[in-house]
Amino acid sequence: MLTRCRASKVQRGILREHLNSGSSTARLLEFGVALVFWPGKSFAQALSLTRQFGGQTTVIRSRYVQFMQQIYLAWFHGISPRMYYEMGVVAAKPPVRPMAWLQDGHAGLFSRIFRNEKTLPEINDKLLFAKIMGRNGVPAPSLLAAFDGGKPIEGITGPDFVIQVERCEALFVKPVRSSGGKDSFVWEQAPAGGWLCKNSSRTGPGIYRAACEIGRRVFSSTELLGALLKQSRSGALMVQRRLLNHPELPQLGGSGLISLRVLSGFGSQGIVPLRAVLYLPYRKSISSQNGLKATVDLRDGRLGRLFHSSADQRFTPRLPETGTLIEGTRLPCWPEVLSIVESAHNALSDYAFLGWDVAICPGGPVILEANGNFACSSLQKPGARPLIDEKFLAIFDYWRKRERVNRAKSEKAKR
Repeated sequence: MLTRCRASKVQRGILREHLNSGSSTARLLEFGVALVFWPGKSFAQALSLTRQFGGQTTVIRSRYVQFMQQIYLAWFHGISPRMYYEMGVVAAKPPVRPMAWLQDGHAGLFSRIFRNEKTLPEINDKLLFAKIMGRNGVPAPSLLAAFDGGKPIEGITGPDFVIQVERCEALFVKPVRSSGGKDSFVWEQAPAGGWLCKNSSRTGPGIYRAACEIGRRVFSSTELLGALLKQSRSGALMVQRRLLNHPELPQLGGSGLISLRVLSGFGSQGIVPLRAVLYLPYRKSISSQNGLKATVDLRDGRLGRLFHSSADQRFTPRLPETGTLIEGTRLPCWPEVLSIVESAHNALSDYAFLGWDVAICPGGPVILEANGNFACSSLQKPGARPLIDEKFLAIFDYWRKRERVNRAKSEKAKR
């Protein structure tokens, strides 16, 4: 990190942002304590991971070389042994440029480097995000209603809500402020009428957990409204029609929404797409964060092999459960996907980089969310390519130059 290479400047920017978030003294103390235990902890982790996964990539590097690389990268560059495997560094062709790889969690800090407002309200508040997309004509899921503190705050309310939801086959309910699909739920119309609650892989408190434990209880539309109002006392909720997958997307056998994570940057050339990965949910999941992934070719939307966002180095061209060939197939509406990402990033042009969640529905792509922490490992693991490449650096340099110019103007104004 102390070298003069451009990638090291990116990592130093992340470190400065970390030290500036909260008490700098407390952060430095935290680093000091971590450094004391890091050599032993990383050694044990490297040993365990090499034993577990080292045999999967011995055609590229022997277990011994993998172990020694993990120790070197952990002790001298701060790259954890787990990230060595999860980011695909183990499969990278030499020479490995340590500072060019961006670890999970660091992107969340990086997204704040060039901003005065560090809370990122436009992307962390999903209701505000939906309003911004709507004002800029960017297709997004239609909002039926939003509730907070036991009261409706947006959309349709009262008897109108009951009438409207009865026209829907399924509803998607998510917190206004959350991440990773946490505490999102699906309510589905029961065959004989009424509503059944299905929870996501990460359950939340209150009426939803009670509904899931009851399991078979059917709620009337009026009871559903009451349940949503009650749950909103624990935090604001958004209610949307549940989206359907485009018929040309892979058929998984479940009803989970397939989504795309597209990373884009805003630079001197406008909006530049940098990486894309397809998220495939598990059969019984309602969200796609924890399922299989497939790399996407930015040029034509062609899919690559499937993989897990874990230390496992196995890649497969087919869906494990059905044997359906994925590798080489093209996503529908790919030009429209790139166009909608460009429009969405233009609506949030004071963000240097954003990871977009996009759903491809029968009527075309829609923007689901924007992410400041854009899941670096799954973007780097396919092809074992570091994220901080020339395209990425060009955008970073553009913002650094812009920051210096703005600082100079501010200082001149104070004189």
